[in-house]
Amino acid sequence: MNLSDEQLKYIQKYYKQIPVNKISEKLNISIKTTYLAIEGLFGDTVPNFSIIYRETIEKAYRALSLSTFALLMIFSIEINFSANLAIIIFVIFALNFILILCSLNIV
Repeated sequence: MNLSDEQLKYIQKYYKQIPVNKISEKLNISIKTTYLAIEGLFGDTVPNFSIIYRETIEKAYRALSLSTFALLMIFSIEINFSANLAIIIFVIFALNFILILCSLNIV
């Protein structure tokens, strides 16, 4: 699936906090493919799911290392996610984020 320039601009405005250029370089893939993977992993794979959680996901990303996030993206590129799989991965991601917050005594 290819992104048009219009679709790319739409996706870019939701992921301002994620350093897509660094991820793109680390995975040796194009910027468009990187945005497509981010949207595939965290975006519209589950209807009415992405808009609610985008900010939370960006905050959670900041608590994770670039390597962990890149690993999640590799899976999103290689696997065509079903809605159930996307939900399972988000739950795992959310639990990791909560554990990080607990370890920092934020929660």
